[in-house]
Amino acid sequence: PLPCSTTDTVNIAATSVLSASFDANPLTVSIGETVTFTNTSIGETTFDLFFGDGSDTSNVSVVAHVYSNSGIQNAMLISSNATCSDTAFLSINVVGTSSLVIPNVFSPNGDDINDLFMPTALGIEVMEVKIYNRYGEIVHSWLGSKGYWDGFTFPSGVACSEGAYFYWIKATGYDGVEYEENGIVTLIR
Repeated sequence: PLPCSTTDTVNIAATSVLSASFDANPLTVSIGETVTFTNTSIGETTFDLFFGDGSDTSNVSVVAHVYSNSGIQNAMLISSNATCSDTAFLSINVVGTSSLVIPNVFSPNGDDINDLFMPTALGIEVMEVKIYNRYGEIVHSWLGSKGYWDGFTFPSGVACSEGAYFYWIKATGYDGVEYEENGIVTLIR
C-alpha cells in the first residue's frame, strides 16, 4: 500500500480579546475636587462606569467626576462586547474635612517660584476672595476655590506695586464649615 495524504485549508476565527481597565487621577481627593477617569479597556464595544456614589456614565472615554461625600468610593467599570463582559475596580479615597491655608507673601516676578497669591482650599464648595490696596480699593477678586491673584489689577492688567495688600475671604466647605478670613499679604517684586 502506498502512503496517502491530503491537504485542506481551515480558517480559525480569532477570539475577541476583552479586558476591562481604567485609570483615575488622583486616587485621593478632598470633597468637591475633581477626579478624572479614563477608560483603558481593550476590545469593548460598550462600557458603563459606576463612580461608587450612586452615579454613573456610559460610553464616555474620559470623564471628570466630583464626589460630595467622604470615605472610600469603590468605582467599577464594566466593559462588554457582543459575547462577553469584564469588570475592573478602583478605590477612590475622598477626604471629608475642609481646610483653607492662606499665604502671607508672594513674588510675581516671573521666576515660577511663588508667583501667585493662591490660597490652598481643600474641600471648599464656595469661595469669594477680594484683594484691596492701602486706599481700600479692590484691585482683584474672584469666585471659586481655584482662583488666584497674579499681582496685576483686574480687569485693566496694571502691575501692582510692592507692598502690603489686604485680603478678605469668605468660604464654605462641603463639610459645612464656614470660613471668613482677612489679613495682609505682602507683594514683593
